[in-house]
Amino acid sequence: MNKSVVIILILAILTVSVSSCTKDINTAVSETETESSGTESSLSESASKDESIYSQDDNSSQEPSAEESTAESSTESFAENSDESSEEGSEESSEESHETSSESSSESSSENGSEDPYIFEQEGILIVGNRGMEKFYGSEASALSYSQCVQNIKNSLGDSINVYSMVAPHASVYYAPKAGQYSHLLTVGKNMHDFLKENAGDSVVYVDVYGALAAHTDEDIFFRTEHHWAALGAYYAAKEFARMAGVDFPDISEYEEHIKTGFVGSLYSFSGKAQILKDNPDEVAYYVNREAEYTAYYCYENNFDFDNYDFKRNSILFDMANYAAFLGGDGYGIKIETNNNTGRTLVILKDSYGNAVVPFLLSSYDTIYVLDFRYFKRNCCDFAREVGATDVLVIASGFTACGTIWKKLEAMRTMD
Repeated sequence: MNKSVVIILILAILTVSVSSCTKDINTAVSETETESSGTESSLSESASKDESIYSQDDNSSQEPSAEESTAESSTESFAENSDESSEEGSEESSEESHETSSESSSESSSENGSEDPYIFEQEGILIVGNRGMEKFYGSEASALSYSQCVQNIKNSLGDSINVYSMVAPHASVYYAPKAGQYSHLLTVGKNMHDFLKENAGDSVVYVDVYGALAAHTDEDIFFRTEHHWAALGAYYAAKEFARMAGVDFPDISEYEEHIKTGFVGSLYSFSGKAQILKDNPDEVAYYVNREAEYTAYYCYENNFDFDNYDFKRNSILFDMANYAAFLGGDGYGIKIETNNNTGRTLVILKDSYGNAVVPFLLSSYDTIYVLDFRYFKRNCCDFAREVGATDVLVIASGFTACGTIWKKLEAMRTMD
């Protein structure tokens, strides 16, 4: 074989070898690029997920804590939605908000067991199942000031006139959930009523309504769509007062029951029209004392002279499907004369919770004066002495006694 042939063969072999190496290198580079691209894609996807998680955490961290949220809502509820407020709450529909809350609450209930009622809060109103409630709110400082005010009334009137203090609980102190973020309302409510009882003073007779109602929570003692207590709750409160005052008090079986249906009350408005409350209206029950004979003399809020009354009736109950069925409303001064011959005269200083109590005391006294301390502009101690009162009963809601409305009573006490 000549040199030319050998050289040609060597060059051919080298060409094939170089081509093969180049192909292998290109393949390896391509595979590396592909693997790198897949890794970058995976990292990018992972980073995107992490960012989403962190974003959710950031949003969650901006939400108020359960305690902060509860305190803020309770303050707003007390300021805007208490029984002494003339505001009816927002009139804008919030059905969408209700549906969202209901859906969320239903999911939560499913996790905890299908038998649990769904729980949500709307416009500061706590809703458990189909019951709306104002969350109890107040302070010991205010409760102490209220108690001192009642003691000052007693000190002014002296030993010859008995003075009683009745503080009406709110539904949430009995019906708040027993577990979860709202369960503290049960403890707070009980503690505050215990505090009021302990600080009532030796000279004032404290009517323990909280304890009296605690034995009847399976009965219709509160409305579900209205922030006031129902007639049955007021009955048990009046019964406890009568026991402590030592006056006659007919059993509820001796009354004639009247029922009005289709009542959707203040909590529906306060909650921004929660649909669950609208769909579950209350009944309004009122009870007529068939044995009591009496005449009620009504004075409008700027008339303080019962000798020149504005109108009179032979009933203090009104055929209405709302809380105005009791006395007809808040702003009146009322004098009730009976034929009982008990030798005792009662002056009631009250906020709206007192309205439902009065009809159960018609057999207990000769004369009853009903004065709303938010509207009646006379010195209550002078008035009690003038009319020959043997007993003075102060009826205040928990929000009045533990909030700021007790100052209306203090103004009545110190008025010239």
